[in-house]
Parts: sequence; structure tokens; C-alpha cells
Amino acid sequence: MPSTGTESVVVVGRIGRPYGVKGWVHLQSYTEPSRNLIEYRPWLITRSSRQGWEQLDCVDVRAYRESFVGLFVDITDRSQAANLSGLNLGVPLETLPEPNSGEYYWHQLIGLPVVNEDKVMLGNVTKLMPTGANDVLVVRSETGERLIPFVASTVDSVNLDDSILVRWSEDWD
Repeated sequence: MPSTGTESVVVVGRIGRPYGVKGWVHLQSYTEPSRNLIEYRPWLITRSSRQGWEQLDCVDVRAYRESFVGLFVDITDRSQAANLSGLNLGVPLETLPEPNSGEYYWHQLIGLPVVNEDKVMLGNVTKLMPTGANDVLVVRSETGERLIPFVASTVDSVNLDDSILVRWSEDWD
């Protein structure tokens, strides 16, 4: 599998444990809705931090219970499938569709400064967490980490070129 050489890759899922004995693997989707995982292509994997992303061609993918199972080219038995377990699935950034107005991909929010109504810098977004009820911004500053709900009652605005404006007191942890 040749390296794609692309630097702009978005992780959209993960390869799980083998499924059966013929090379199939479980697939975990990080997309919303989860079915978007099977729409995005080509899939890329990276086997180590020293190697770049390389394309992994999928022969077949099927819905299975609450997730998916997939079969990849040249993966024909359970032991080969086990070697893929735990690898992230990525797609080139340019293959993702433009989000609708007022919607964002999580990777667009990572690194943005978070400022409250009083113009106090609360920190920068380091990641987002799904909680079931709502997504949460993980905001890190020199003084620590804050968890801020990513909901309309808390987030006033998102400017991808500037910052995220929130209704959140500097004193709230």
C-alpha cells in the first residue's frame, strides 16, 4: 500500500476486533450520523507515528448491530484482520462535504480560543467529547482544564477564523 503523502487527514473511525475467520473486522464510526462512515472514501490508515497515511481499499462493508463490519483487499483470514485492530480510519480532508450553515466538523474547532462575554480568554479547545446528552468542549488554559457544554444556551457564536464566544464565567471550572 503506497503512502498517500497527504497531511490533511481527518479520523472518522477505528478498526476493531476481527469478525469471523475470513478477514472481516468490526468498524467503529466516529461520524454523526454513524452511517456517514461508509459514505466517506478513500479510507486511510497509519500503522505508526513514523509512517504516513496509506490507502486501505474496502471490498465490502455491512451494517452489523449498532455498527459495521468490513472486509479489506488482501485481508483473507482472522490473523491478518487482527493486525488491523486498533488502527484509526481516516479520510482526506478535501473529500468531506461542506457542513451546513451553523454546523462544524470537530477538527475545525480544535485549537480555537474560547472567550467569554466579558472578553476573558478561557483557553483553547483541545478536544470535544460526546456525552450522549450533548457534546462538550474540552478547553485547556495555563490554570487547568474546563468542560464547557457545546449547546446553544452556552455557545453564543463560532467564528472559525477567530474564536468561540461562550456564556461562561471565568470562575466556573
